[in-house]
Amino acid sequence: MLDKGSTMFIVVYCKHAVLAWANVNNLRLNLAKCAEIIFYDSRRKRQPVQPSPLPNVPRVQSLKILGVTISSKLSVAEHAT
Repeated sequence: MLDKGSTMFIVVYCKHAVLAWANVNNLRLNLAKCAEIIFYDSRRKRQPVQPSPLPNVPRVQSLKILGVTISSKLSVAEHAT
């Protein structure tokens, strides 16, 4: 059972909220095409502790949105190479 204050509870709740929103708006969410990315400030000396990965959703360091590759550091340098 997930504690309502835990990060995993919030993430799972958000996932279900997105699925419900898609269903209400007559949209289908393809979970096979979903990925998790955590954005962070690379200028900080200490990075915050990352939450546990979502079940059945791969965690990636970069992803392509509308043809532009964005990294977890909010950089598009990977796209320019």
